Amino acid sequence: MNKIKKMGKSSVHAYRCDVSNKNEVFNVAAKVKKEVGDVTILINNAGIAPLRTLLNYDINEISRVVDVNFMAHYWTLKAFLPNMIERNHGHVVAISSLAALHGGPLGTLYCTTKIAMRGNQTHLHYR
Repeated sequence: MNKIKKMGKSSVHAYRCDVSNKNEVFNVAAKVKKEVGDVTILINNAGIAPLRTLLNYDINEISRVVDVNFMAHYWTLKAFLPNMIERNHGHVVAISSLAALHGGPLGTLYCTTKIAMRGNQTHLHYR
């Protein structure tokens, strides 16, 4: 961010947010609205990919991957989309993965969460 500001781009803002934590998403969204204004572009790009077979995942790790790779999309949409709809202005970009289409033997969770997110964006109706 400092490098961008050195280029003379003073309207750069950065916020740290654990997108798997819905309360943190809503708190950061409120802070952004207060400090910067309305968000008109939302890019959902979060993803983690511990690669192992299903039986080698810890129960908490399964929840973490699902929360980051899939549920975070719902939290950010719920936090930012209503204002976009109200103003009839905004864009949402949801990044999936080729792994959603061509999974591998160790992508048990990653591939599943990415195809779920991909299907969600295909069938999600905002109005």
